[in-house]
Amino acid sequence: MTRYLLFFMFVGMNTTFAQTVDVISSGASYADFTFYDISTGTTTATKHSDWHVAFSVYGTQDAGIFANEGSEYSFTGGGPGSQVYVANTADFSTTINNGEWGTLQENKEISWANGAFNDKRDQSNNLDYGWGVYNPGSMSVIGNTVYVVELTNGNYKKMIIDSLVGSIYYFRYADLDGANAQTQTLNKGDYTGKTLAYFNLITNAAVDAEPADWDMVLTRYTTDLYTTSPPTPYQVGGILVNKDIEAVIADGIDPANVEFSTYQSSLHADSLKMIGHDWKDYTGSWVIDSDRVYFVKTADNNIWKIKFIDWEGSSTGVARLEKTDLGLLSSIEEAEANHEQLILYPNPVVDQTQLVFETTSFEGDMQVTIHDVTGRMIEQHSLAVQKGMNTHTFNLGYLESGNYLLTLHTPQGLLTKKIQKK
Repeated sequence: MTRYLLFFMFVGMNTTFAQTVDVISSGASYADFTFYDISTGTTTATKHSDWHVAFSVYGTQDAGIFANEGSEYSFTGGGPGSQVYVANTADFSTTINNGEWGTLQENKEISWANGAFNDKRDQSNNLDYGWGVYNPGSMSVIGNTVYVVELTNGNYKKMIIDSLVGSIYYFRYADLDGANAQTQTLNKGDYTGKTLAYFNLITNAAVDAEPADWDMVLTRYTTDLYTTSPPTPYQVGGILVNKDIEAVIADGIDPANVEFSTYQSSLHADSLKMIGHDWKDYTGSWVIDSDRVYFVKTADNNIWKIKFIDWEGSSTGVARLEKTDLGLLSSIEEAEANHEQLILYPNPVVDQTQLVFETTSFEGDMQVTIHDVTGRMIEQHSLAVQKGMNTHTFNLGYLESGNYLLTLHTPQGLLTKKIQKK
């Protein structure tokens, strides 16, 4: 049998763990976005009013650019935050008249590599970043889209991301008639260990808002509420998670007795809103979902049980949660499973590789993730698996040379193979 990694906990059933209550506050009227480190309970707050757009800075492949959806409602359009629209011109020098723009672009809160400026990308083209397209010849992303950014002071800016060359974003913005033009750069290398770098289009300055270590951020963001048809975009206060977090919801349970082992195979990292906002509900006053907990795996492979116990709403922006440290995940190299073999061929990889494995009983969907050696997730896919031999092809030509880990998330555990990219 092929040897593989299966993650499990050195935790027995019915074990009692110490519980701690932490307080996170986003301030009155949700004025702050507040980063939270689960292990230390440390919080770091930054004003939503300090920035308008943010750039992903955590890897060499990412080029996400976000709008500030958490700031106060805009005075003119009545919409949330710093709204971003695609302009009706691709020429940045053109004067844009008020209202002469097209589709609203939104942060989808799926990945820290895809924000509002990436919203219009062609999902079938992995070279398309929305605001621009990757040019293999120049090894840079070349901008092709002019945007209109509505600021919360009622003013507008037109903006274009000219390029991402190496680690440096080059971008311009101005008033709609071209006045007060600015040419700026932002270097990912100045934000080592951070996820986003933030920028203020009024002060013309970058804002280093993030602490070195954080797992969640309590913030205000826009999401679709499905209480109406069609769904209504609405600003909510909730939790977004950092890029290295995996989590699973245990709902309709007894929080005191629920076991992580029941939910271990369902840990996932498919959305920043894995915790989100719906652990609370407003029925004249705020009510907490009392039969729900979240199991959260942090970047250091520690498992936490999180239960929200209070939410004070916009008057203070205070949330209280109870956390339980369930300990570290460890690994063994042999375990029972329904998978006879797990093969990557060719490996080392130049452009494409095939994942081949056999399952004797399972049929359904499995997740496959690819991480770099720092633990940063590069790709995530859902595979349709049938009994017998399964073959899936991955295009990895865009990866830089080095070592990566491909993980197949099976009902029995995590099967991991090392990828060597030439």
